[in-house]
Amino acid sequence: GQATLDQAERSQSKAEKQLLLHQAKLYGQRIDGQLEKAWEEQRKERDMRWTQHQQQKQELRQKIKEESFAVVQRAEDQASASSRFAEAASGKLAAVEDTYLRNAEKASALNASTLKGKDFEATLQLLKNTVANAAVSLSCSGVTKTEKPIPARGSQYTGIGLAVDQVEELLQNRAFLRSHLREELEQQSRQQLRGCVERFILREGEQDSPEELPPCEQAASMASLLQMRQHRHLTDVMRRQFQDYLLALRLCSLAALWLLPSGVLPVSEDLPPLPRLESFDGTAGRCQGEAENDADAEGRFLYRTLCQQLLDRTLRILSDLQRDELLALKRANAAEQRLTLQQLCQLEPDQIEKAQQLDLKEFETQVTLRLLSDAERQINDEHKKQTCRVSQDVELQLVQYKREVQEAEQVIVQERHKWLTNRIVVLQSNGSGTVNPNDRPLLSRLRAELQACEVKMEVYKRDLAVVPAPEPCNEPRPRRHSDELASAQAPLAPLALWQRPHRGLRLCESPDFGRPREPRDHRDHRDHREWRPPLSQSTRMKGDIFGGYKEMSIPTQAEPLGSPPRHVKMSPGKRPKLPPVPLSAR
Repeated sequence: GQATLDQAERSQSKAEKQLLLHQAKLYGQRIDGQLEKAWEEQRKERDMRWTQHQQQKQELRQKIKEESFAVVQRAEDQASASSRFAEAASGKLAAVEDTYLRNAEKASALNASTLKGKDFEATLQLLKNTVANAAVSLSCSGVTKTEKPIPARGSQYTGIGLAVDQVEELLQNRAFLRSHLREELEQQSRQQLRGCVERFILREGEQDSPEELPPCEQAASMASLLQMRQHRHLTDVMRRQFQDYLLALRLCSLAALWLLPSGVLPVSEDLPPLPRLESFDGTAGRCQGEAENDADAEGRFLYRTLCQQLLDRTLRILSDLQRDELLALKRANAAEQRLTLQQLCQLEPDQIEKAQQLDLKEFETQVTLRLLSDAERQINDEHKKQTCRVSQDVELQLVQYKREVQEAEQVIVQERHKWLTNRIVVLQSNGSGTVNPNDRPLLSRLRAELQACEVKMEVYKRDLAVVPAPEPCNEPRPRRHSDELASAQAPLAPLALWQRPHRGLRLCESPDFGRPREPRDHRDHRDHREWRPPLSQSTRMKGDIFGGYKEMSIPTQAEPLGSPPRHVKMSPGKRPKLPPVPLSAR
């Protein structure tokens, strides 16, 4: 079109110019018509796409709405079906639980007049008959009927064990009856649930179409119903256990009265107070202003002592028995849920897996606690053994070190004794035969110290006669790897001074006195029969000073072989007076 217009402008002829303009006009009209047609087609296509999008969007919204409504309806149907199943099953389980409660009450029923009696043997026999009759009525054949002897009246402490055995047997039979009733409760509950599931499936299948299966959502309802019933059962068991506790207290009180000797009656039949409430003077529990004579005090003391021992042993046994019963009940509850779901809800594997994990977790927890308890008990026993062994080793080493200290002290005392003797001899050896007045205080002090040394030497010699040996530990000594490698063990008690080797001496050889030394080489040719004990330095000094002062001037008593050393007393008070020493000999 633009080229035609340019050509019309350049044209010289008017007719040709008009023709070219008319052609350009027609061409523009034709182009405008084509554009209008293309725009109309595009607008129609856009409107069609928009309409289709809106339609798809509406259909999707309706589909989502229908699906959500179906989900809600299905959930409501399932909830309604679960509620209908729960109602039917709860009614059946309630009937079973009521039967269990009646049987449990019958099994644990106690006559008040029976417990008011004061005869231990008659009360115990009535309680045993009650348990036996309950076992017969409940068709329980596992109740033990051992003929254990009843302690004689007035046997006091010798009959405590027999009385505790009787009470333990009674408590075990009552616990066994409870476990028997629990097993029956589980079996009947499982049977009732099985019947409820079958009737519910048949009733729901008639309402639904034959091609569709009824919804299977009974596992959660069963688990919730069983858990609520198990919680109520646990509460009832703990209440029965508290009744057993009160029964044990009453039987212990009657047993204490039964074991008292004839003619001894307590002032009060109340149970003794707790140990932490008793005062140090033993006057706890006595009313103010209450006066009692010796017989009443003796009876009260004996009654309380018997009660404390009976309660200590009985309550420890009862605690272990009730703890085991509760642990077994928890295990049985987890196993009951697992068995019920496995038998009746195979179409719900998730719930079955959850019940299995719960049972396994309960079993793992109890086994772990039991093994840890056993390990802790073994560790405590081993700790006690090692503590006893360490105490024994410390005592042995302490005795050995004490002996060494005493030996060192004895050596020092002997040296001091010799020095004091020489010093006193020098002070007394003057020409006039009298002591210098200036030296008298010193001489008195030296004589007192010499006497103290002699006393210590006598005490040491007396202590050597009896060697204290530590008491051995009652626990067996465990064998260690170091004991297997060692060739010999240390002696249990240290050897005495004359039984030890001292600085090159042989065993049982005294360092100063006693057994004579054997010749060490060929140069020692002295006969043992001519051996004389060596004299001290002070004795040799006296011989040097006075001349003919022989070695045998101070006789010594012969000692047997291996005897402890005997020291010659050199007390100045018993020594004979010596003649004055001339000045030339000083």
